[in-house]
Amino acid sequence: MSRPTLKTSPNKQLPPERVKELKDLIKHIKIPFQDLVLLNSAFTHKSFLNETHMEYEDNERLEFLGDSALSLVVSSYLYQRFPKDREGKLSKVKSRIVSGAVLSKIAIQLGLNRYLLLGKGEKANGGDTNRSNLENVLEALLGAIYLEHGI
Repeated sequence: MSRPTLKTSPNKQLPPERVKELKDLIKHIKIPFQDLVLLNSAFTHKSFLNETHMEYEDNERLEFLGDSALSLVVSSYLYQRFPKDREGKLSKVKSRIVSGAVLSKIAIQLGLNRYLLLGKGEKANGGDTNRSNLENVLEALLGAIYLEHGI
C-alpha cells in the first residue's frame, strides 16, 4: 500500500517550546516525524483551540483515521493468527483489544497525556486523565503515524 499524501500547511509555525516537547515525544515513542504540525494536531484537544483561537487542526479527524487504521491492523492480525476462528469470535477479541479501557491504559503507559494540549476548563476537570481523551489521543497519534509512514 502506498503512503498517503499529506495535506498539512507548511507555513504554520509551532512555538519553539512546543517543537522541543514534540521532539522529546518523538524520542520517547521512537517513531520519526517530519511533519511536526501534523504530530501536534494529534495532541490538540478542541477545547485548547476554542480558548487560544490558534489556527491548527484539533485531533478529531486524526482520531477518526487512527481508529480505522487500528481496526484494520488488529483485524488483519487476528485473521492471520487464528485461521480457524469464526467471525463472531474474532470480533469479540478485537473489541476487547481496541476497547477504550485498553487504549487509555496504553496512552498512560506511553505518557501521551503529558503532551496533550487542553483548554483551561478541560485541564481543570482532569482532562489529561480522562479515559475518553486518552483513547482519542492514542487513536489520533495512530492516524498521524499512518499519514506520516503509511500502514
